[in-house]
Amino acid sequence: MCLTFAAEKSTELCLLSFSYLLKKLTQKIRTVSYFKDFLTLYNQISDTCFKRCTNTYNSRDMDMDEEACVNNCAQKHVKANTKMMKVYMEVLPLLMNKRTEEMNAAQAAAMAQQQQLQQDTQDTETSQNIRQSQPLV
Repeated sequence: MCLTFAAEKSTELCLLSFSYLLKKLTQKIRTVSYFKDFLTLYNQISDTCFKRCTNTYNSRDMDMDEEACVNNCAQKHVKANTKMMKVYMEVLPLLMNKRTEEMNAAQAAAMAQQQQLQQDTQDTETSQNIRQSQPLV
């Protein structure tokens, strides 16, 4: 931990190590978040397939029909999820470009509005200065 800032080099090292730690922490949070998302999806698929395929609770083991149903169900969900992710990865750049263009347009409109407001303020000040400089008759 860096608490002393006696020399410029120690300050620079402290900031670099803080930046490094922050980057590592962010990566760990992302990893945990991805793992949490994976577990959520896994649990949803398991729950759906169990409810759909399990018919009897007479024995501890699943019979062959139930096992085949669960396998087919899980495979269908995994394939569907994979296809959705592929489409998402194809569409995401397009969505990001569109959002960037919208933000740039909004920023340009805000800048134009701000410039118009400044121009109006300057025009008002100029007209007031002209009125003040004219002698009263």
